[in-house]
Amino acid sequence: MKDSYPPCAAFHKNVAFFYLKAGFSFLFSNLYIQNAVK
Repeated sequence: MKDSYPPCAAFHKNVAFFYLKAGFSFLFSNLYIQNAVK
């Protein structure tokens, strides 16, 4: 099962990873901006 992934599953995994990274960078930039404004 591990070596026979359907391509759509790998695509969804990549998209989820991309959104996770984008969310984390957005969160950190938000915290940084809030601290800088204070």
